[in-house]
Amino acid sequence: LAFDDGLPARREFWKALRQRANHFNTVPLLRIQAKSLSPKRVLELSKYTEAWQSRHMSNFEYLLRLNMIAGRSFNDLTQYPVFPWVVADYTSDKLDLDDVENAKGTFRDLSKPMGAQNPDRLQQFLDRYRELGSDPDLPPPFLYGTHYSSEGSVLHLLIRQEPFTTLSIDLQGGHFDCPDRLFFDVAESWKCCNSSMSDVKELIPEWYCFPEMFENGNSWNLGHLQTGRSIGDVKLPPWARGSAQEFVRLSRRALESEYVSLHLHEWIDLIFGDKQRGPKAEEAHNVFHYLTYENAVDVDKIEDTLEKQAVVAQIRHFGQTPTQLLTKPHPRRHALDECIRPLFYSTASLDSIKFWSLPKSARPSGEVGSHGGVQSITVVGDKISTVYADLTVITLRWTNMPDGSGLPFTIANKQSKHLPPHTSAKSPFVMRVDPPPTLRTLSPPPSSHSPSSSTSRKVAFSANPKSTGRRKSDTALHPSRPRHWSRFTLEDYQPVFGQFGLCSHGDRLLSCGYWDGALKCHSLESSTLRLQASTSGGHLGPITRLDVGTDGETVVTGGADGTCRVWVVDNADLAAALSEDSPYIDSTNYAASTSATQQGGIAAAASDLGLGQTAPVARSEHGMTDADPSAVESRLRCVRILWGHDAAISALALSIKLDMLVSGAQNGLVLLHRLTKGELVRSLVHPDSDRAKPAGPVSILAIAEESGHVVIHSQSSDGPFLRVVTLNGMLLKQIMVEQRFLDMAVNYTGDMVVCGGEAGTLEVYSVHDLRHLKTKRFQRHERSEFAGAITKLRFAPDHQYLFIGTSVGATWVCTDPRIRLEMLDIAINRTFAGMI
Repeated sequence: LAFDDGLPARREFWKALRQRANHFNTVPLLRIQAKSLSPKRVLELSKYTEAWQSRHMSNFEYLLRLNMIAGRSFNDLTQYPVFPWVVADYTSDKLDLDDVENAKGTFRDLSKPMGAQNPDRLQQFLDRYRELGSDPDLPPPFLYGTHYSSEGSVLHLLIRQEPFTTLSIDLQGGHFDCPDRLFFDVAESWKCCNSSMSDVKELIPEWYCFPEMFENGNSWNLGHLQTGRSIGDVKLPPWARGSAQEFVRLSRRALESEYVSLHLHEWIDLIFGDKQRGPKAEEAHNVFHYLTYENAVDVDKIEDTLEKQAVVAQIRHFGQTPTQLLTKPHPRRHALDECIRPLFYSTASLDSIKFWSLPKSARPSGEVGSHGGVQSITVVGDKISTVYADLTVITLRWTNMPDGSGLPFTIANKQSKHLPPHTSAKSPFVMRVDPPPTLRTLSPPPSSHSPSSSTSRKVAFSANPKSTGRRKSDTALHPSRPRHWSRFTLEDYQPVFGQFGLCSHGDRLLSCGYWDGALKCHSLESSTLRLQASTSGGHLGPITRLDVGTDGETVVTGGADGTCRVWVVDNADLAAALSEDSPYIDSTNYAASTSATQQGGIAAAASDLGLGQTAPVARSEHGMTDADPSAVESRLRCVRILWGHDAAISALALSIKLDMLVSGAQNGLVLLHRLTKGELVRSLVHPDSDRAKPAGPVSILAIAEESGHVVIHSQSSDGPFLRVVTLNGMLLKQIMVEQRFLDMAVNYTGDMVVCGGEAGTLEVYSVHDLRHLKTKRFQRHERSEFAGAITKLRFAPDHQYLFIGTSVGATWVCTDPRIRLEMLDIAINRTFAGMI
């Protein structure tokens, strides 16, 4: 942060921030000593470098984390994150990204700064450097008078997108810059950065993830070049085929290519490492104006006002070098054949993938299928939890070491438990006889092969039996306030089967889908799945979907009322931070207020359905009710309510990494919300738009976090189909498919989506264009009782295994045996290398 009042203002802000952190107990980092916040120390403790070396972290993510640690911020144009140019070929029709030796000149030389890429221009810089160094009265000499990252260079690249358009106009005194100096051609920009004496800029993260920056979507009048050409969209190289999406996709692939992976450490040395300053910087021709370096001058000690203003203006507008993170050479990334590769890392790897069914010792007792289909598979660490249709819960411990009998993994410590039937029938806050069969939401489906074959019916819920009116849907859709429906109706509503998820590092099982809308938390460590917390769920009607974040603490539920609720499990600090500014959550007494409201709503709903009189109970059969706020608050806490849908939620996809929630509804509407702020960002698919045809209920959603794409599976009158859209709402591709999918999973690199459905086959598609890559038929050589529809797909945390659940209760494990052998070979080699 930059403060106009200098050091006193910074100290006052720091004091207030620390007091706030101590008061709310939400920012532990601010309560430690200031010296512990040293960027060098933070990087050392983070273990990011080790994760990047072993390819557990992408080049893009690693560079972003380095920028953040070094003080770069998307909120400060003068210290914006800096990324490298990696491609040097902007004239060819096709890029050869597999050229590890760079024989074709596809990539730039990452060991040199941009100013040293052209030998002829570098010589001119060196001549000027010697002249400046010959006069002792002048400031320290420099090679480059401009910087690789500055406010002007950031606005130059992002000029077509707000708020950068307005900021660019302000910087130029109320108008756009001269058209010939604007960003209008990628090839020309690369040429200018290699030839101009005043342009040595690097790039920004958006170059590799934000196609809209190359498109003039707002139709700005940017003027005409001297050649007469009108400036609109940025002219792209031939290999982009005229598509900004394709340009960004290939640029990102280049950033993650093997050549860049093996040489990126050289660029890191120049920007963040030991070649940033000092003698090594001089040897690498990486010397900039002295005012661009951190702590080069203490502005607070400059007494002359004009001089101080000049220095501050120089620092703000002409570039700042990031904080130095390393004083030793950055280690090189391990070669691809020295690292464990995840499943589906390339199309060539698809042929070597094999499948194994779990041994009998790891299955539930009885014959295969006697417990119904697999309703949920969750993998957390070394724990696998599987829930079957009859509510049998099997928990296994597993390792990736071969078991010695032909399996490339070892399964141990099987624990078989069962959710009590009365738990699904009775509410912890209403008491009556068992609910009608149409609302027994955790009962197994009539047919394992057709989970959706239950009889449909219209169900009406009422929060006020005396009122039968309904507000207009536009009121319900308004994101700025909660809706106050007196009644809502769900056409063709089908009873919900249970939704489950593991949280708190795999120690607790969340369950929902109950007829009364309850959300329950069970202890997996207990032999009886002891109920630790139960809350009404807050929805008017049953909970239809549940998703647990990768952090194991953030949970989202979607309801038949069209709302989504964000919950926090076992983290009071996080819950307090997220709910502090929520306009719909009473953070002081959430549990009690929700209990009273929902008891009335459920009672009214029961009356409408002819269930007879209901009455609140003081305590459930498990010794806990919603009327016990401390019990609920200690485990489950609702921190956000997300609005926008006017139909039942039918699919959820949660990304903690992107702070995004994508939700789909029965009417085909797909919305994007910011998770922590609870803000409705945009609709990704709207059923009334032409590009959403064919329209139909959304069945499954999957987020490709690396690419920022969302894969959507829906069912229309014409049949099932897939579509892929960007997080900015652009439809990339839409195709009809031959079967209805029941689950999807995105691979580690985010460029493939694996689908499983009623046909019992795995279908693999590329994410960006939904090109069909492979069909894997893994059940044909097994006994017929193992065959069935694929109901669940879950990758292991390291993406070395894919767990597959079927409608007949069989569980399969997918992996690449060659990877397992390579992993063993690598481990042996590293062990002996350490001994020699």
